[in-house]
Amino acid sequence: MVEISVERVRELFETNVFSHLELTQGFVRKMIKQGHCKVIWISSMAGILKVPFVGTYCATKHAIEAIAWTMKEELKPYGVKVATINPSLFRTGFNDTGVENMYQWYDPEKSLIKLPDYRDALSHQSDPQEMIDTMVEVIPSDHHLYRTVKPDKTVDMIKQFQANEWKAEL
Repeated sequence: MVEISVERVRELFETNVFSHLELTQGFVRKMIKQGHCKVIWISSMAGILKVPFVGTYCATKHAIEAIAWTMKEELKPYGVKVATINPSLFRTGFNDTGVENMYQWYDPEKSLIKLPDYRDALSHQSDPQEMIDTMVEVIPSDHHLYRTVKPDKTVDMIKQFQANEWKAEL
């Protein structure tokens, strides 16, 4: 977060937040008139956690979480349900591209902060079929959790991370 250009941050917010919000607003206006509808925001485990050197992406997903949570409360009286799906690390190529993207702006010769090696995390990505099956089940369903995180082992990791943050000292 210290060394990434603000222009790159703006671009990622434009892609991951503003364009999604604009699209969703267009549909939601019609959904309010229809009543019984649902909006699913595809977020990420990064919307609930923080990951060094992936802070800009995390920030966009935190914004998505705040938007979804707010929309959930605002739209409830109109019969429009809002939920999130929060994938973890799945072997789709997306996470690999994200790590590669860091090297587009990171210059080890000029950098003040050393970029960590994420290869080990990338070597433990889950089979995407689990996330696909979950989306196929959750999206059309009338009854499911507000937040769906997969794989299941990630749920406990996130909860433990958040509990630790409440006890963290400087």
